Amino acid sequence: MLNFSTLLPPDHQILAANEYESLLVVLAYLIASAAGYTALAMADWVTNSRSRRGSELAKLIGAIALGGGIWSMHFLAMLSFKIGIHVHYAPLQTLASLLIAIAVSYTVMHLIGRESLTAPQYLLAALAAGLGIATMHYTGMLAMQSVAVQLYDPLLVVISVVIASLASLGALLLAFRLRGRTGLRTLWLRLLGSLVLGFAIVSMHFTGMAALTLAVPIGFEPDGLVEVNQHLELGMGIALGTLFIIMVGLLAAWAGERFHAQRLRLERVSTTLDQITLHDPLTHLLNGGSFIQTVDRAIGQARTGEQFALLMLDIDHFKRINDSLGHALGDELLIQMAQRIRAVLDNDLPLARYAGDEFSLLLPLGQRGDSQPLAMRLLEQLRPPFELAGQRIAMTFSLGIAHYPQDGANAGQLLRSAGLAVGHCKRSGRNRSQRFTTDLQRDADDLLSLEMDLRHALAQGGLHVAYQPIVDPDGAPVALEALVRWQHPVLGPLSPERFVRVAEETGLIADLDGWVMRQACADLAQLHREGHSELRVSVNCSALNLSDRLLPQSIARTLQAEDLPASALILEVTENALMHSLNVAVEVLGEIRTLGVRVSIDDFGSGYSSLAYLSRLPVDSLKVDRAFVRTIPKQSNDMAIAAAIIAMAHKLGLNVVAEGVETGEQRQFLQANGCNFMQGYLFGRPMPLPQLRTWLQQPAIAAVPA
Repeated sequence: MLNFSTLLPPDHQILAANEYESLLVVLAYLIASAAGYTALAMADWVTNSRSRRGSELAKLIGAIALGGGIWSMHFLAMLSFKIGIHVHYAPLQTLASLLIAIAVSYTVMHLIGRESLTAPQYLLAALAAGLGIATMHYTGMLAMQSVAVQLYDPLLVVISVVIASLASLGALLLAFRLRGRTGLRTLWLRLLGSLVLGFAIVSMHFTGMAALTLAVPIGFEPDGLVEVNQHLELGMGIALGTLFIIMVGLLAAWAGERFHAQRLRLERVSTTLDQITLHDPLTHLLNGGSFIQTVDRAIGQARTGEQFALLMLDIDHFKRINDSLGHALGDELLIQMAQRIRAVLDNDLPLARYAGDEFSLLLPLGQRGDSQPLAMRLLEQLRPPFELAGQRIAMTFSLGIAHYPQDGANAGQLLRSAGLAVGHCKRSGRNRSQRFTTDLQRDADDLLSLEMDLRHALAQGGLHVAYQPIVDPDGAPVALEALVRWQHPVLGPLSPERFVRVAEETGLIADLDGWVMRQACADLAQLHREGHSELRVSVNCSALNLSDRLLPQSIARTLQAEDLPASALILEVTENALMHSLNVAVEVLGEIRTLGVRVSIDDFGSGYSSLAYLSRLPVDSLKVDRAFVRTIPKQSNDMAIAAAIIAMAHKLGLNVVAEGVETGEQRQFLQANGCNFMQGYLFGRPMPLPQLRTWLQQPAIAAVPA
C-alpha cells in the first residue's frame, strides 16, 4: 500500500473508514447484474434489427439501461460507504459521471452491432470501455463534497481499470457468442454471464474504493450515525429508479426478441412460399413461372447487341418410365437429370424444370456466341445410363434451341420457338438437338390452321368416305374398306396421311375414327337394305384409339344404332399400332372380338414385330403389305415373302388379304398361293357410295385359270 503520510496536508489526519451498508452493497450487485443481463438481451435486438432506426433505438435503450445500471451501482456503493461525515454530491460532476457511463455503454452496444471483431479490436474496445467505466467511477468520486480530502493509491487505480477492461472484454465476448441464439440454454448462459459481469463491475468499484483514502482535519471527530438514514433513503430511491429503467430495458429487449422471433417465423414462411411459388418442389430448380420472369428480366436488362440462347431439354419416352417403373422412380430420374445438367452449367445460369419432363436454361451469348457446344455437352452428360432401383436405364433426350433476339423477343416467344425445335427432334428420330428455324414456325402455323379446318369439317360435314372393294379369288365383292377423304376448300384434296397425322397430334383422332365408323356402318346398312347383304365393311383404327378401353362400347353402340350384325364390321389395325401399347391393345381387341367384330392386321410385314407377337394377337386375318405385292413378278424375294406370309397365316388359321393388286400376273400368283381375298386397282379404286352402287351392278372380273 502507498504511504499517504507524505501526501497529507499539514493540518489533516487519515480517516479510518472501511465499513459498508450491506443492503446497499447487495442492491448495487443486483443492479449491476440486471444491467448486464439487459445489455446482453439488447445485443440481439441490435444485431437482428433490419432498419437503421430500429438498430439505433436498441443501442440507445441498451446504453441507458447498462450505463444507468453501472452508474447506479457506483452511486449505491458510494452511499453504502460509512464514513461518519456529512457528504453532498456536486450536481454537474454527478451528471457528468452518468453521461460518461451511458456514452461508454452506447459504444459497447455499437461494437456488439458489428458483424465481427478481430482480436486486436476486441482488446482495444475492452481497454477503451474499461477506461471509460473507470473515468465514470472516479468522476463520480470527485463529485463527493465533504471536509475530507481524497487520496488515491495509483496501483489500485490501475488494477481497477484492468478489472473494468476485463469485464468489458468478457461482456463483448459473451454478447457475440450469445447473439442470434435462442432456447433455455441460452437463457441460462445469459443469466450466468450477467451475474459474473455484475460481480466484475462491483469488484472494479470496490477496488477503486480501496484505492481511496480520506484525510480529515486534525481534531475532527466522525459521527457514525451521521447521514446513515439519509443515505439509505437516497440509495433505495436510486435503486428503485434504476430498476425501473432496467425493467423498461428488459421489456424492450423482450419485445425486440419476440418481434425478431416472429419475423424469423414470417421469413421462414416467406422462404417456404417462395420455394413453392418460385421453385420446383421435386428438383428445387426454378419452376416455369419464375423462369419466364428470369428470362424477361435478363432480356430487359440486355445491352444493345447482346444475345441469349434458350435451351429446352425433353426426355424421350418418359411416359414408359412412369408406366413401367412407377411415378416414384420417374421422379428419381428427374432429380438425377437435374443434377447432371447442373454439373455442366455455371452456378449462376438460370435452370428450370419448366414443366413435366421439360428442363429449360438461359445461356448468355454476349455479342457473338454459339449455343451448340453447350447443347452437345448436355446430351453427352445425359448419355450414360441412370441408376433406378438397382437398374441401369439408358435414356435419350431431345433438345431445342432458340436465340434472342432472332427467334423471339420475350420469354414466351423463345419458349415457343424452342418447343417447336424439340418437337422437330422427336419427329426426326429423337436423341439430338435442333436450332429453331422459320420452317418450323411455318409448319406449326400450317398444323394449327389444318387443325381448325379439320374441326370445322368434322362438325359441318366437310369429310366423306370412299370405299375400295375387297374381292374373293373369283372376283366377287365380299367387303369394302372405308377410306376417309377430305376435299379442303382452299388446298383441294388432301392425302389421308397428312390430315390423319394432324388428327393424331391434336387429339382429334378419336373423333375422326368415330365419324368414319359411324358413316361406314350407316352406308353399309343402306347397302344391306338394297340387297347387298353379303358385304362387310373394314374400318381403320388409329394406334392411339387402341388404348381406349371404352372403344368396344363405342363400337357396340354404333352397330346397334344401324341394326348391323357385329360380323359385318372388320376393324383394321397396323402392327405398329398394336405395339404402341401391346398389353392394353390385346385386351381391347379381345373385347371387340367377343362382340363378334372381326379384327385384321393391316400392312402386315412392314412392322417390326410381325412374328414375335402374332400368336398373342386376337385377330382373324392379315393384309399383306402392298410393298410385297407391287414388285410381283419382278422381285423373287418379295414373291417368296408374300408366299411365306400366306402359308404362315393359314397355319395359324387366319385369312389373308393382299392389297395393292394391280395386274393379272399379281392376281395369278396370289391365287396360286392360296390367298383368300384381294384388293387393288385391278378390281376397283376407292369410290364414293353412289359410284360404288354402280360398280356393284357390274359383273366380277373373271378369275384367272390355274
